[in-house]
Amino acid sequence: MGILEEAGVMATVEVTSPYYPKLVQEFICNMSEDIDDIASPHHHKVTFCNRTFDFSLRLINDHFGRPNGGGTGYNLRTSDIFKVLTAGAVDTWPDKGGCRPLG
Repeated sequence: MGILEEAGVMATVEVTSPYYPKLVQEFICNMSEDIDDIASPHHHKVTFCNRTFDFSLRLINDHFGRPNGGGTGYNLRTSDIFKVLTAGAVDTWPDKGGCRPLG
């Protein structure tokens, strides 16, 4: 947990409501491939149960009371984050139509 403490993001894993793995996986599977493409109509949007939600780093930081911009100073790949959060148990992450390798 050292890296999470250093980055100041322990609240994202310590103080949470009950965890529902299937719900989280479904949410992630509904992220479009162009969620980070500013030119896309799906930019920072996720559709779940026929409803569209805004979803961005700014909103996550606001929710957890973290500053926006500036970053943490870490250069981490998403796959590294998933592996740390799952204690190395996750090799692939669910995706529409199956699973995709992390990385």
